[in-house]
Amino acid sequence: MNYHLIWTPKALNDLTNLWLRTPHRERLTRLIPAVEKHLSQDPEGYGTCQFDTVYTVVTAIMGMEYEVIPDDRHVHILRVWDPAQGFPEPSDN
Repeated sequence: MNYHLIWTPKALNDLTNLWLRTPHRERLTRLIPAVEKHLSQDPEGYGTCQFDTVYTVVTAIMGMEYEVIPDDRHVHILRVWDPAQGFPEPSDN
């Protein structure tokens, strides 16, 4: 059974900003469905656990923070960033 992905407004805004700034738009456009597939199938095995139910995954062109809710089979994508800029400071989601 797959997990349901929920993009928070902040994550969608982050992704839009990243896409507008990156010189790798085509790669990013192809990357998103691949990441979503992994997250929907095995979110706890795909990323690195940061604390409790919050995970990160970092590729060459995109970092992502997400929360896994196993009982509901939901993944909340919390934020996205450009890994070339470093890991972002914690935010008040």
